[in-house]
Amino acid sequence: MPGDGYESIVKIIKYFIDTKRYGPVDRMAMAMGSEAIEIALYDMLRTISSLYGRSIVVRMRSEKDGREFTVRCCEYDEDKRLGYGIYGDVVEVLEGLDDLKGKIQCMPCPRLPREDEIKGFLAKVREDPSYARRLVLEAFSIHEKGEGE
Repeated sequence: MPGDGYESIVKIIKYFIDTKRYGPVDRMAMAMGSEAIEIALYDMLRTISSLYGRSIVVRMRSEKDGREFTVRCCEYDEDKRLGYGIYGDVVEVLEGLDDLKGKIQCMPCPRLPREDEIKGFLAKVREDPSYARRLVLEAFSIHEKGEGE
């Protein structure tokens, strides 16, 4: 399993990679010490927390396979301009914009890490700052279903 106990941190890093927000990812990967890693993680968590506040929850039907599912979208677009995420039909808006209809592209929100996960990760990078770089590399190697080999 990616992240060796820090899966939600890996998924947050992956979110930033998928949305092409490389700034905090690069700072974490290139950090020489734990303080720079803490600051990069803080920036990622603050951004995700802010996106949660503006997110929508929708029931969607996947254009790819027709299945229906409920998802919290941190970002979405009606014109498929995002270039990433899930594309499909809005079946029902459960939280957020009541008038949203038709096809949207949705970037699902990653789960925020638990306090113990953050504390454990920070303790690990205080011992070995290069551990953060390894998590970034893991996040780059994760492929969504249908991608890669």
